[in-house]
Amino acid sequence: STIVVTIDGPAGAGKSTVARLLAERLGFEFLDTGAMYRCVTLAVMRSQIDANDESAVQKLADELTIDLVGAHVTLNGEDVSAAIRTPEVSTSIKAIADNVAVRRLLSDLQRRWTQGRCVVTEGRDQGSEVTLTSLAFAKQRLLTMLACLNALYLVRLVYWLVLSKKF
Repeated sequence: STIVVTIDGPAGAGKSTVARLLAERLGFEFLDTGAMYRCVTLAVMRSQIDANDESAVQKLADELTIDLVGAHVTLNGEDVSAAIRTPEVSTSIKAIADNVAVRRLLSDLQRRWTQGRCVVTEGRDQGSEVTLTSLAFAKQRLLTMLACLNALYLVRLVYWLVLSKKF
């Protein structure tokens, strides 16, 4: 079965740290969505494509193979775990992250990556796009749980009223 926990919050709030720690604590996998955007950014930098040329970036992104295995990130079979964490990649990522076609492509990749796994993730579009079906399921489950709790509360209240002879 698939279980996806998403962490949302403002930039710089420590979402990645919390998500990694929660995944470790739960025994879940961590989906590092930022690493995926960093891979596309690194590929764009290496190919010397203009990061603001959305169609060229999309075409390149379509041809990439990005894999996440534990703490290792591979791009077309090359371990780029360290290369994607450089200041150059960090300063160049904005144009890639703002590219709607790249976001759609990576959202699809992230959705497929979570299938059949227990995952904690954070990042852009996770709660609103990538795991929307998971959120809809979670919302329905929460409503069901609340209904059960309300019923249990009502049973206890009636029980108390009967025992205390206030009914």
